[in-house]
Amino acid sequence: MQATELTPDQIQQLFIFTTKHCVRHYDLQVELVDHLADAVAAKMNETETPINFDDALQKVYAGFGVMGFSPIITSRQQAVLKYSNREKWRLFKQYFTWPKAALTMLLVTVFATLPQMLPIFWLKVVLVTCSASFLAWEITAIVKVYKAYWLQTQKLLLTENSYWAPGFGVLVIDIFSMFHGWDWFDNGAAFSLNTFYAYSAICILFFICSLALVGFTTKLHSLARQQYPAAFKMAG
Repeated sequence: MQATELTPDQIQQLFIFTTKHCVRHYDLQVELVDHLADAVAAKMNETETPINFDDALQKVYAGFGVMGFSPIITSRQQAVLKYSNREKWRLFKQYFTWPKAALTMLLVTVFATLPQMLPIFWLKVVLVTCSASFLAWEITAIVKVYKAYWLQTQKLLLTENSYWAPGFGVLVIDIFSMFHGWDWFDNGAAFSLNTFYAYSAICILFFICSLALVGFTTKLHSLARQQYPAAFKMAG
């Protein structure tokens, strides 16, 4: 007796089945459908008494217990979150190890030596200019990230919330810092070398954080497109 194999229509029914049972992410659906397809086909072939697709599917699903797919969803969400946090931290640490540490060292060196070359007024100008440049770069990076986001037609657990990675929190703080910097040009505003060094450190730290986060988001989006091309539309 020839083994029964699932038809493309039955595979599509498995996707619909997972959606009805609260599996909303396409990448998790793919994993579950792959498992269900093997299990259902095996169930249909394991007995001499014919069993149809629907009955086999219900028996396989019953094996997941009363919680259904919920434990799998929770487990995968935790795994993705753990991976994301680990990868962000790894990319951030690269800017303190060779060769990317060279960029960090260069920035620190530049800001450390500027007070020896420029008067207070021009140090203020440097900070405001750097803040404005960093703000413009980050907005540009966020726009690019969201252009990539709109190419995604299916919800993916892998990329869920990752498109916020460039950090609107960092962006808001930087906007506040930049506009606060204009206060330094008031005659009564206090500005010292300690202020310059403190804001320089903040600027460098925010820049490195954003580089790491943008790098993470870009890498994750590329990985998602490679693994789940059907979840994306072609760039126009």
